[in-house]
Amino acid sequence: MERNNALIKLEAHLHTAEVSTCAKDKAADIVAACHEKEYGAIVVTDHYIPGKDHGLPGEFKTLEERRRFLTGYHNAKKAAKAYGMVVLPGMEFRLERGMEDFLVYGMEEQDFDELPGDMYRYSLKEFHAYCSEHGWLVYQAHPFREGLTVQDPTCLDGIEVYNGNPNNLRKDTNHNDLAVSFARKHDLLAVVGTDVHRTGDVGGSCLYVPEDLLTPRGLVKYLKTRRARDCTMSI
Repeated sequence: MERNNALIKLEAHLHTAEVSTCAKDKAADIVAACHEKEYGAIVVTDHYIPGKDHGLPGEFKTLEERRRFLTGYHNAKKAAKAYGMVVLPGMEFRLERGMEDFLVYGMEEQDFDELPGDMYRYSLKEFHAYCSEHGWLVYQAHPFREGLTVQDPTCLDGIEVYNGNPNNLRKDTNHNDLAVSFARKHDLLAVVGTDVHRTGDVGGSCLYVPEDLLTPRGLVKYLKTRRARDCTMSI
């Protein structure tokens, strides 16, 4: 079979109002906005903070509670059919210790059913080890955003070297230049994302991914080629 090398514009950091309480627009509206900006694929990385509300830790005690997390993803996937877009599942996970967030790529839908309910209590080292055992990649999101602390690079696969959220860019609070320098210094993998929370955020950044790698495992394969030393902010 001939390999499909068409490059597809992908958004790797996106939230929906169905799940992330910091998001302002529902999945269907955000997908439509992505289509208008000529994205062919997105990764829904809603905030996975166990508990009733964003920022309130707790345990997912039932399968229903676990699957509710994927509501935004499923709604996005349904809306994307009209545009022929690909929607992949992911998450932005926060541990109990600190306010830092971690983007996770490579997950399949069924993986969320099996996440330990107390995983938010893990250390970053334990969390990274769990993800690595399952073939997922862990990136610290906006690691130099004001008020946050960049984490031990030995417990990360990479970092978000460019966060294109327009609100943070206006305020210059992400310090993307520091993220690029840190990633190059420690030879980390690199990812960029817009950190979409509303339709007006769409278009701040993208990755161009080969069409035949637009699967959870395929995305991991692609991301493993994106080392910071070889990349600019426009990766």
